[in-house]
Amino acid sequence: MTTKRPVTKSTARKGVNYVRSIVDSYNCIFQEIDLENDVGNDAIIEFIKNEETTSLCIGVQIKAGNSNIHNDYYSLKADKEHFEYWKNHILPIIGIVYNPQDNNAVWVDISEYLKSNSALINKGPYVIKISKSNLFSQETFSEIMDYYLKYQRQYKDEDNFGKSLELFADIKNINQCQDGIISLFYNHRNRKAAWFYLINCFKCIKDESVLNRLIFALCHIPGHGDIFWYKNNIIDENTRTYAQEVMADSFGEAEITKLLSAIDENGIQRGTLGQCVHSIIDICPNKTTFLEKISFNKTISEEIRIHAFYLCIYYIQFKDLERAKVIAKEYLAQNNHSDYYDIIKEIIETLKKSAFVGLY
Repeated sequence: MTTKRPVTKSTARKGVNYVRSIVDSYNCIFQEIDLENDVGNDAIIEFIKNEETTSLCIGVQIKAGNSNIHNDYYSLKADKEHFEYWKNHILPIIGIVYNPQDNNAVWVDISEYLKSNSALINKGPYVIKISKSNLFSQETFSEIMDYYLKYQRQYKDEDNFGKSLELFADIKNINQCQDGIISLFYNHRNRKAAWFYLINCFKCIKDESVLNRLIFALCHIPGHGDIFWYKNNIIDENTRTYAQEVMADSFGEAEITKLLSAIDENGIQRGTLGQCVHSIIDICPNKTTFLEKISFNKTISEEIRIHAFYLCIYYIQFKDLERAKVIAKEYLAQNNHSDYYDIIKEIIETLKKSAFVGLY
């Protein structure tokens, strides 16, 4: 029996790919949202202008299919829940309707539409009509970007900051919590209070996708070599120093264990989440002590322990190579049936040659 894939899913994918291709062609960032976590948005667009980040992100809702195409207009169909979600969203929201037959799309500023037609939120109709002339295309994307950049300032004010904190605090609501992190990072990264809350709430985060998003934001405090810095992307030094001090005071054994748990199958390599984790651990004052304890704690998963062991050896070897050798041998003795046996042996052989274990 063959497995059938609904045509609507194929059409929806074409719509997403169409938008992505235009965004990518302008060197902007298109980040698709996991369908399981998709309440009201399909993606996030971060605008890049003249090869520099603008620090402005917008939420994207994409509709595709012939049912949205009419003689004189396109329609974006929703419901009361979506209208309420978009109206209260911390980011500006753009709606895009894709026509698969003509391979074109139109757009509407959902946030502005609902602001100007607030009565529709309670009474409906829950349909937004979009002029066929309002094209979302290769030729118009630059104008669309300039349109959103014009009212960027309102997303950095005190009211937006308060809303961002409220969303981030709702840790059981994955979508809202992620939206809060995105807004705090992109709109309020030079506020000390933003980093105070992001750092101190780290221990409360349980959802994997939210944790990964938070780690990505936090790694900009210590920084690492693969972060692309621009004048509109830089955190001012006073704020960065403050956040580094808060992080150093707040992150102990439990936080480091949690950081290590986020490392995926790509390990600790350039351009990976593992690199972000390493950069954060790097500013923890007692990291080697904590990493050694985690390495030998058999109540913790082997995946976490091997990452802790690797980093432990990496740090200790620079101060005391002989001690690094002793720890490595002891680790092997306690884990001689480990799935990572070959990696442990390779580390031991490297240390024997008085060579240094590297990460990148």
